[in-house]
Amino acid sequence: MTLVVLSPHLDDAVLSAGGAMLTAAAAGERVVAVTLFSECDGGGERRAEDARALAMLGAEGLHLGLLDAPERLGLERSKRALCDAILDGADVDAVTKALSPVLSALEATRVLSPLAVGRHVDHRVVFEAARRVA
Repeated sequence: MTLVVLSPHLDDAVLSAGGAMLTAAAAGERVVAVTLFSECDGGGERRAEDARALAMLGAEGLHLGLLDAPERLGLERSKRALCDAILDGADVDAVTKALSPVLSALEATRVLSPLAVGRHVDHRVVFEAARRVA
């Protein structure tokens, strides 16, 4: 069995589903955090931090290397800009296309995705892509 936790950014899986990840790993389940938008400011330092946190939970990490919203969509790095951004269907299509073969290859038996309640555009894109793949 493989639990896949979709993480829009490097810290989202651990912060949002760390308990579920730890529980699944302790039960012998393979746990993989798939970070979609892993090309971002502070990438090297943040990647190392992510790897340490995932190791503590008994999980693996996989980075898809997509650009964060500010770089991808030309948005200002502010909460207002990131949360007010209009969801772009082409953006969702691209993430769906990147995500679908990954979930197949991992033979995911369970997938956790963000609910996007904070309205961050990257979280909304991942939520919609996960709905499409499901």
